[in-house]
Amino acid sequence: MQDGSQSSAASGDWVDQAGKMNDIFGNAVVTIAAAECFDGNSSMIVPRNPLSQLSCRLDASTNLYYEVVPSCTPHCLLHPFDKARFHLDTRAWVFQERILSPRTVHLTRNFVHLECRTELRCGAMGGSDACYHSGAIAKADYQVLFSMFGPYGLDESAHDAFLSFWHELVRRYSTTNLSRKSDLLAALAGLAKQVQTKSQLTWSFGLWQEHLLRDMLWYIRGGRGAPCRERSPTWSWASIDVQGPQIIYEPAARVSLLADIIGLPDATDFVHRGLLVDATKHCVKVSGLLRPGAPDSLKYGQNSASIMNKDIRVHRNCQGIQHIHRQCPFHPDYDLPSNIELYSLLIACASGAQQRMDSSQSSDTHVGIVLTPSPEHERRYRRVGYFHIDIQEADDDDQGIPWILESSNFVEIEVI
Repeated sequence: MQDGSQSSAASGDWVDQAGKMNDIFGNAVVTIAAAECFDGNSSMIVPRNPLSQLSCRLDASTNLYYEVVPSCTPHCLLHPFDKARFHLDTRAWVFQERILSPRTVHLTRNFVHLECRTELRCGAMGGSDACYHSGAIAKADYQVLFSMFGPYGLDESAHDAFLSFWHELVRRYSTTNLSRKSDLLAALAGLAKQVQTKSQLTWSFGLWQEHLLRDMLWYIRGGRGAPCRERSPTWSWASIDVQGPQIIYEPAARVSLLADIIGLPDATDFVHRGLLVDATKHCVKVSGLLRPGAPDSLKYGQNSASIMNKDIRVHRNCQGIQHIHRQCPFHPDYDLPSNIELYSLLIACASGAQQRMDSSQSSDTHVGIVLTPSPEHERRYRRVGYFHIDIQEADDDDQGIPWILESSNFVEIEVI
């Protein structure tokens, strides 16, 4: 398939075909995946290891056997398939292709693996004793995701489950690689288009309009990003080129919105390769509590705004992805200059689990986005980060005023 870089005709064909990925892969009888190929010049068939399975009698009286299985082989229950991370699965375009395809044959160095929406087997053993794998979730994702949709769209009781599941898909997608950064949304368009058709939700720069405030609560985890304003407005995760990290949504049992959308951005095409010339045409108009500054990890709990004398960088304790570092309530989307003017917009209160296993206290978390003013307009801002501040629920009343509620005003603003 052409990449559309040679001519306008080729580019037009690319846009046309890229918009049909949900039909092409969704209606395929089987998709053949050259799992260990690095580029189009690699062979689908790779040399096999002749010792991948070898039975050897140790003692004729006991009938003991052993078999040599390469440790790199994702084999049976001891080696979850998706943890193998074959090179093909690191590619962003393959992410949706594997989910959408009803069946995929994975050609690997040691075995042929057949994956469908109910099972994953490999050629290590034949007949009724065929080897079952654990940890293959791509096609199971399809079953779970599309089971939430009824004949008239997303079931009313399934909105929270859908958002949680979709946010996890975004996280996993954000770990893949692209040759063209401009394809970030296009490479997910086939799956998104299928979801929009079934759910009757509306797509806008990688977020769903009907859940826009919830979808705006993403942040960078496990590294740092780089701004890419030519691709989407700053309120979308698509405005960031992630370099090693992941796009994360903070899990919560319940989310109560504390802001209102008063103006939606336009719905967008699924496949578009042009540059974002004017982000003001795609602004989100929000009504909510806005206060100066951002919560500072050094002063968190002292009810003070951020005062920094050096560049604002991702904290070293936030480089990992296993848990949320509570001592860093402010997560910049990328490294920021020390003299940047910051504001915090409260979007929601997220109710979560206990903070510590040995504590009976539960906590609510104020979550929102950190903004910087746009010089062109008094009420216009760009997103530069995310914040979360735990609010303890204790028996005593000596809690003080939550940081976000200090010096805040209820305003109407535009985020571009």
